[in-house]
Order: sequence, then C-alpha cells, then structure tokens
Amino acid sequence: MNNTALYANENGELCGRRDLPIPQPIEGEILIQVLFTGVNRSDITSVKLLGSRNRVLGNDFCGRVLDVSGLADTAFEPGDIVAGYTIANHDRPLRYGSHQSYISIPPKNIFKVPENVPPANAAGLMTVVQTANDALLNLHLPLPSMTQGPTDGVFVIAGGATTVGISTIQLARSIGIKSIIVTASPGRHELLESLGATRCFDYRKDSVVQDIKAAVEETGLGPVFGLDAAATPDAAKILLDALADRDDTHLASLSPWAGDRFEFVLGGRDYDVIFHPPGAPEPFVSLARPADAAKMWDSLMWVLQHYGKEFKLPVIEVFEGPAEEALEELEKVADQGKFGKLVLKHPLI
Repeated sequence: MNNTALYANENGELCGRRDLPIPQPIEGEILIQVLFTGVNRSDITSVKLLGSRNRVLGNDFCGRVLDVSGLADTAFEPGDIVAGYTIANHDRPLRYGSHQSYISIPPKNIFKVPENVPPANAAGLMTVVQTANDALLNLHLPLPSMTQGPTDGVFVIAGGATTVGISTIQLARSIGIKSIIVTASPGRHELLESLGATRCFDYRKDSVVQDIKAAVEETGLGPVFGLDAAATPDAAKILLDALADRDDTHLASLSPWAGDRFEFVLGGRDYDVIFHPPGAPEPFVSLARPADAAKMWDSLMWVLQHYGKEFKLPVIEVFEGPAEEALEELEKVADQGKFGKLVLKHPLI
C-alpha cells in the first residue's frame, strides 16, 4: 500500500509526496482509508498566511474505516463509510492531514455517511457548513436545529457565491429569515435565488453600496446581519460602507484581518485553534467554545438529515489525477478562481 499526500515542506513549498508511511493508529484513534477530500481555501492559506510548515494539507474527508483497535468503545466498525474533519492547528501530526491516502485521527468529529449524501458531497461539507454555523452564532442568530418559526432581521452576505456563502444562504433561509441580500457575479444570481437569496447585486458595480442600503431600508425588518463570506478587503468594505452607520448592525467575517467591527468566524469551536503567522510576535489563539461546538454539531446533523432537500452543495467538481495537478487545483481555490466545491478523489496518482 502506498500513501500519496499533498505536503508543505519546511519552507512552505507545496509538493506531492509518495514516501510517507501508512499511519499507525495510536490509542484513541481510528485508521481510515481516504476516498475523497474536500478542498478549502484554508488548505493553502494555513501555509502561506498562517505559517504552517512540514504539513500534510487538508481538513475534510470521506473514507472507509480500516481499524478501530485503538478505541475501547466505539460505534464505528471496519468497512463503515465515514466523513468528518480534522484538527487544523499548525503543529498537528502528519497523520491528521486529510489530503493523503490514509489518516489516523480521533473519532470526535466523524460521522457515518447517510445514504442520502453521496460520498464526494460528504467530503466537501464539513468546513463550509461549520463555518456557516459559526457565522450565525457569532451574529447571535439561531441554527436550524434550534429554531421554531421565523427569525427577525435582514441578512446581507458579501460573497454569496462562495461555498460558505451558499451554505449560509440556505441556513439563513431555514431559520426563517425572510430577506437575504447577497453580492455575487451576475451569472450566479439565478442559482443563489433558487437557494434562498431574495436580492442579488453585482459586487463590481459602483452602485453596490447604495443598492444594498436601499434594499435593506425597503425591507423594514429590524436588525441587520452582515457576513463577509469572501474574506477579502473589498467585501468587508462593502459591508462597512453599506451597514456600519446603522445602530442595529451585527457583522462577521471569515478574515481575521477584517477589523474590529467584525466577529471572526471559524470552521470549528471544539478545540483551541493555534497558528503562528510569519513575523507575528505571538501565536494566534482562539479558545474553544464547547457550548457553541455542540450547537454546530447538532446543526451539521440537521444538514445531513435534510441534504438534497433543504440543503445541498449545488456544484461539486471531482478531481482525479496526479498529486502535482491536484496542488494546482488547490491554488485556484485559494485564489478564488473556481466556482463550486472542489473534491479530490483518492488515491492521488
């Protein structure tokens, strides 16, 4: 058996490696043969912006359970098709990185894939759904598994056609928000409206700020919730210019550099997130929030239960080929040069 991995070396250079050993599960871990992995911008930004080195890339996966002997008590059995995500920290063991043929990880954030969710889709769900869940919680909104009836307010999403934007639109619709305003390229507007967006604006238009202001005023629906789902300075600026002068505005961003007006959004709250960006005097640390993590997991289970109906990833692209070409595809995702969710089929050649 070979273990092919996507890797960042001590200099932050990306490469395909075919010499890593098959992980040996230690006590408390489960050995999984990886079938598909979901690609996220953080696969690359964790290396280029946050300083991770000597790292197997990737967090999300779907795979087949091979060995549970390291667990004293578990609901998993060899042969089970499971999906989940791994700890993202800069110093995690090599066996935790998902973009390789085999992983050995604790079973905390793993679930059996239900029949209504295709394995490739399951591999792409975790980070985007949990990031959308965290965004709602940071904006003091309920999650689909928590709410009854409509939720007051207007939701504005800058970057509505990103995978996190697409996920947030559907969760916001599911908790009963009646007005969901998004920015996206015009070619994406019809799809976003089918998923729950009520107004779509072209973020490139000079009038986009005034368009959003007018649309928010027209609703008259109470508090305004703004999410920078694109994690770009331009997206954050659009939200600030359109909404910051209101007293009832709550803002969140996927970028830690968006500014003090924004709550920072993460894809996981069940462990302390630690990175040490190059040149930073101190590590970046975001402490675990166990109560929020439990709510987010319940919401993920709701997504799985309703997948294909109230929630879906509408565009899935599956890559199959050499590790070196897979890295080129990861770079495109990091540069926001692809639409939809990219999933890698394993083993990579």
